[in-house]
Amino acid sequence: MTTPVPLEAVRPRHAKWAPRYAFPQTLALGALGGSLTTLAFPPVGSWPFALVGVALQICVLTAPRMTRALAGAAAGATCFWGIHIVWLTTYLGPAPWVALVALQVLMSVAAAAIMIAGWRTIEERIPGDISRMVVVPVMVGAAWVGRDFVTGNWPYGGFAWGRLAYSQVDGPMRDLLPWVGVAGTTFAAVVMSTMLVQVARSRRVGHASAPLVLLAALVAVPSFSFNETGSMRVGAAQGNSDAGIFNASAPGRIFADHVRATQSLYDEDLDLLVWPENSVDVDVARTAEVQATLDGIADRVSAPILFGTLTVDDDQVFNSALVWRAGVGVVEQYDKRYPVPFAEYLPDRAAWSSLLPFVPSLIPVDMTPGTTAATVQVNGVPIGLALCFDIVSDQLVRETIATGAEILIVPSNNADFGDSAQGEQQLSIARARAMETARSVANVSTVGSSAIIGPDGAEIATMAPFTSSAMVAEAPLSDSVTPAMAVAPWFDRLGVGVLVLLFAAGAVAGLSSKSSRRSTIPLRHL
Repeated sequence: MTTPVPLEAVRPRHAKWAPRYAFPQTLALGALGGSLTTLAFPPVGSWPFALVGVALQICVLTAPRMTRALAGAAAGATCFWGIHIVWLTTYLGPAPWVALVALQVLMSVAAAAIMIAGWRTIEERIPGDISRMVVVPVMVGAAWVGRDFVTGNWPYGGFAWGRLAYSQVDGPMRDLLPWVGVAGTTFAAVVMSTMLVQVARSRRVGHASAPLVLLAALVAVPSFSFNETGSMRVGAAQGNSDAGIFNASAPGRIFADHVRATQSLYDEDLDLLVWPENSVDVDVARTAEVQATLDGIADRVSAPILFGTLTVDDDQVFNSALVWRAGVGVVEQYDKRYPVPFAEYLPDRAAWSSLLPFVPSLIPVDMTPGTTAATVQVNGVPIGLALCFDIVSDQLVRETIATGAEILIVPSNNADFGDSAQGEQQLSIARARAMETARSVANVSTVGSSAIIGPDGAEIATMAPFTSSAMVAEAPLSDSVTPAMAVAPWFDRLGVGVLVLLFAAGAVAGLSSKSSRRSTIPLRHL
């Protein structure tokens, strides 16, 4: 007679750490987590939702079956990205939105699979409180940052939107930004959320000390003291123009809108006047009337004008920012380093033309990536430039600081996204960059959101969205180099390293398991 085997003996070892909820509950929990996380970003912008939402998304990774856990992760990613970037539908329809959300979900699920495998291995082979409350949260936080790095750089230059640090510009973690950067602040937020999950799973009061200790450490982080080298009196105009990609107005209309919006700044005695991306919609080099108008405005405000326009060099078209000085003309030029795929250029045009024949007509011209320096000189002050979506590039931002920029200017055109939250989300990114670099940032849009931001992330001056208006502020200058400029890249390296290590370990374990199973077959017949 065969002796019955206890159920505990055949239950998978990881089952002891799995929450007891069914497949529908896993999907619901993941979807709720992703949806709540979006509330931490504009238009709501309430930072605690990031910790709660991410905790729920991480919680589903502890489901007893891998398929169930990955389904929950997919539900969370779908809800987060589907809601967070719904503004993408406003100018190209649902197709690019669906494609980008699907790509983000696939990459999130792939990273989730690696996290789950690592989590189970750690808790099964290295039991104990330190493993559960420290090693696992650090692993999950690093893997999350690694996933952000991959999705922010691949494919076609990536899509570095939706990073958790951008949701923390008004929360207690904001002081981390100059010390550890966007990547490090995201890491801290995910570690905190994972610790909350571990406390809920263990139900031991003592384990609650881990997130409390981390919270105390975060609160204790001092504000970064930057060296103020002076100030720059910056004026900016927002033309409230119909400046979208499919704008059918006559050339010069957007230019005229910004000329009118600037009139309230006449005789302000500025150091620099900033106009948005694409604000001069005529060929400056060949239009004498526009040149004369720019000269006249520069004289009236006693300052050079920095504006966005398209420039052509042989058969190459660039999205450029030019600095215009009265009586001289263009004295500085920056060409956008990272044109936006499927908006400013069509990558792999031949392939996409055969796959989606209607797409090439929507994007008839391919912008060329710029190679000019991202730092220009205005009256002896080095100014870092990032055109619109350039602001999400860690590499570009660090380059401007490395080349001496004492203030950052972000000319932007957000007209394609209507009255959606895209402009507000970009402004949050600009605020995060201000704190990360300890630099004032002027984020100036054709329609909003526009603001001049201090090195502490506070908005010094603003313009109401979708109004023709102007603003002026004394923006502090700084030559300090924050620790984040050196530290943040190491969080990216740590994240990618953890993903690669866990993936390699999982592959080796899988091959070893298959080999072991094959080797046992003959033994059963001996």
